[in-house]
Amino acid sequence: MSNGSRYFYRLRGRDGNGMSTVPANTNADCPDGPGCVVATPLNPDPPGMPAGFAAVDTGEGGELELTWLANPEPDIDFYRVRYGIDAAALDQEAIFNSRSTTGLLVGLTNDQLVTLTLEAVNTSGLTSPPTAQVAATPRFVLGLRPPRSIVDLMVTRDGNDAVLAWTSVTEDQYGDPITISSYAIHASSVSPVFIPSLANQVGTVGDLPSPSFRHLDGISGMGVRFYLVQATDTTGGQSAAGSGLPQPVTDLAVSRSGVDMVHLGWSPVTVDVDGARLAVDHYEVYAAAVPFSRADLSSMTPVRPMVLETGVDLLDSEGDFFSVVAVTAHGDLSPF
Repeated sequence: MSNGSRYFYRLRGRDGNGMSTVPANTNADCPDGPGCVVATPLNPDPPGMPAGFAAVDTGEGGELELTWLANPEPDIDFYRVRYGIDAAALDQEAIFNSRSTTGLLVGLTNDQLVTLTLEAVNTSGLTSPPTAQVAATPRFVLGLRPPRSIVDLMVTRDGNDAVLAWTSVTEDQYGDPITISSYAIHASSVSPVFIPSLANQVGTVGDLPSPSFRHLDGISGMGVRFYLVQATDTTGGQSAAGSGLPQPVTDLAVSRSGVDMVHLGWSPVTVDVDGARLAVDHYEVYAAAVPFSRADLSSMTPVRPMVLETGVDLLDSEGDFFSVVAVTAHGDLSPF
């Protein structure tokens, strides 16, 4: 008989000498009737190690999304995740049923690294080897989480060519790992402060361990060139063109300023998301009749595109929900 299969047995009575007598159960009405006796043989072999185990921060705060591939064995009873903040002592666990290939681990502490492994347990109570440890950090993300900006761009001359090199981007602005799909290289012969666009894009390169770009004849006949490199990740997020993204406006206040008028006010943004000094060029104000997210701004038109102060008056008719983002001279917007 094969392990994990169900079998039906016919029981016979025995006399005092151990000889078989009349059937105690003819089993005639199996497999569905009350005379059927069912047993599943114990499996002497533990399941194989689960494959494809991964943990990803959802950005919703205090939770991680888990994924794995289903084990091929037919007798998996459940999956067990062991986890903790000490990789040497994973002292907590969560159970997911045998049909699961995803799970949500909740009740975690934001910004605290969690280490996890996954085991499969079969119906015989045997446990697979644990997977290799994975780690992730739960966070509460209000807006976007773009790639970190490139701050070590180097330009050297090789004949009439300009050769650019920089360190590959491997993290988002929160320090979590990401995958870069491409780098866009922009150039200007006028000013070091310019907004990247398709008109001034001189090339792209893919993700490389040590990315670089050769701008052919980048130095000949055009005077001094200024370069910016932006990273784009696989979700479409873009790094800052300048040294960093502006800190978001977190204290937006709305008050009545007159008949059919509201006043928006906020504190000035003076630093980037990492706390370094940064000059904000202006603010953009968005409004809508329904709630909207930071990701929606790319398809919206600001009701006030160039606000130089830290307050503005709007008509009631312009919207009921508002957002203010800080913008640098390079066109970088705050992430929320």
